[in-house]
Amino acid sequence: MNRNHLFIALALMAAAVLSACAGGSALSADDQIATIVAATLQAGGAPTLSAEDQIATGVAATLQAQVAPTDGSIGAQSAFGDCANTGQISIAYVKDGNVWIWVQGGPHSQLTNNGDANDVRISQDGCRIALMRSVPNPAYDPNVEFPLQSTFNELWVVNSDGVGLRKMAGQEFFATLPAPAANTAYDLYKFGWQPGSHTLAFGTRTTFSGPGLAQNNDVYLVNADTAIGPGDIVTLLPMGQGGDFYFSPDGQQIAFTTSTNVSVVDADGGDLRSNLVSFPVVITYSEYLYYPPVHWSPDSNSFMLAIPPEDGLAPPVNGVYPETLLWYVPLDGTPAFEAGAVQTVWFVTKEVQFTPDIGRVAYIRQYGEPAANQYELVVALSNGSNESPTIQSPEITFGDWGPDNNQYIYFITEGGNLHMWLGNANSPNVTPISGLTPFAAANAEVVWVEGNSFVQMLLGNAGAELSLMETSGAGAVIDTFANPFVAFDVAN
Repeated sequence: MNRNHLFIALALMAAAVLSACAGGSALSADDQIATIVAATLQAGGAPTLSAEDQIATGVAATLQAQVAPTDGSIGAQSAFGDCANTGQISIAYVKDGNVWIWVQGGPHSQLTNNGDANDVRISQDGCRIALMRSVPNPAYDPNVEFPLQSTFNELWVVNSDGVGLRKMAGQEFFATLPAPAANTAYDLYKFGWQPGSHTLAFGTRTTFSGPGLAQNNDVYLVNADTAIGPGDIVTLLPMGQGGDFYFSPDGQQIAFTTSTNVSVVDADGGDLRSNLVSFPVVITYSEYLYYPPVHWSPDSNSFMLAIPPEDGLAPPVNGVYPETLLWYVPLDGTPAFEAGAVQTVWFVTKEVQFTPDIGRVAYIRQYGEPAANQYELVVALSNGSNESPTIQSPEITFGDWGPDNNQYIYFITEGGNLHMWLGNANSPNVTPISGLTPFAAANAEVVWVEGNSFVQMLLGNAGAELSLMETSGAGAVIDTFANPFVAFDVAN
C-alpha cells in the first residue's frame, strides 16, 4: 500500500471510529487522541488565510517620536488592548542591551536606553514589553576566593510607546524569599505573560560560583498595570512546588514541568493536579536538569509533551534506537497516557515540535550506521504514525509549523550556507524560500505569525538579521545586529 492510499485508509478508519462514538457519550482517553489525529488527517486542504495587515495612520510616527503615551495611564483602570499597536504584528527585540519594537507598516523604535537588557517578552495585545535586565550585584566581592556573579537579573516592564519603564521584581523581592544558602543568591529565571492580560508569571533560580543551572521550581504572578512594589507579587507556587510553566491558551490554567513530572494548577492557584505524568530523570551530560516543554491544545482542555529516554545518546541495539515517548494529557479527569513514540530525539539539537492543534509532530532522527551521521526530517501524526515522506540531509533543522497545521519551514546547511525550504505534511513537494538580502547565515530561527507570514532571525559570522517574511520570499528587514545572539518576541 503506498503512502497516499495508507493516508486515505487511516482517515476512513478514523472517521468510522468517530461516527461510532457520535451518540453523545463521553469519549474515552484513547478516543480523544484518535479524534485529534483523525481531524488532522481530514483537515488536509488549503492553509488558513492570513488576516489583513494594516496599521492605523500615525501609529508608526507616534512610536518613533516617543510622544505622549498611547497606552493610557498605568493603574487599575488600564485595560488589555489599550494601545495603538494592538492587533498589528509587533516584534519586540533586544539590540545592544536596549529594547526596541517594530510594528508592521512602520519603522523600528527604541524603548529603553539602559544598555543592560538581555531578554524580552511582549504581551499578547502588544501593549507591554517585559524585559530581563542584568544589574550590578551588591553582594559581589571580587576579593573573595569564590565570588558570586557580578550581576543578577531583574524583571522590568515598559509600555509599547517607551513610556513607563518600571521594576516588577528585583533585589527587594528576592530579599523576601527564604534565606539562600551560603555563597549563593537568587536570580530571575523564566518569565512570560498570561494570555489575555497584563499579568506576568516568573520563576527564580539560585546562582553560585561555578557552572550549572539550579532552578528553584517556583512560580509568582504580578500585574504589570497595578504593581508598585514587592508586596504586589503573588506566590502561586512556592520554592520546590513549581517548575517551568506554560499557560493554557485561554490563560486559565498553568501546566508546569520538572525533571521528573508534569502537573497543572489553575491560574488563581486552585485545583492543583500533581504528577499527571511522571518519568525518570533524563541524562543531560552537563550541569543542568532537563524539563520537557508542554504543548497545549487550542481549546485548553488537554496538552501533549515528548519525554526523551533516560539516555538520549545511547547507541542503537540491534539497529533500534531508544524511543521518545509522546504523552497525551486530558484534563477531564481521565488519566494521561502514552499516545505513541518516535525514535529518540536528542533534545539539545531540536525537540519534538507539535503543530498548533497538537495533531502532528516533526522531529529529526538519525538513520543508518551512527558513524555515518545521516539524518532526516520526519513529519507524522502526534501518535508517531502515518509518516510523510522524509527529507534527508546531513545538516537539516526543523524551523516551525504554520498555523494551518500542514505547512512547515526547515533549513538545510550545505557548504556552510543555510538554505530555507517550505514543506507540507500532505505533499512530498518542497519549495525553496529565497532570502531578502545576501546575508550569509549559518543558522536561523523562525516563528510563524499568521497565514504565510513568519519572523526570521538569520545568524552568521557577520552578526544577525531580523525580518518579517512571507513564504513567497517577499518581506521586510526589521533590523541588523553586530552580535549574533538576539532575543525577540512577537505579538499580533
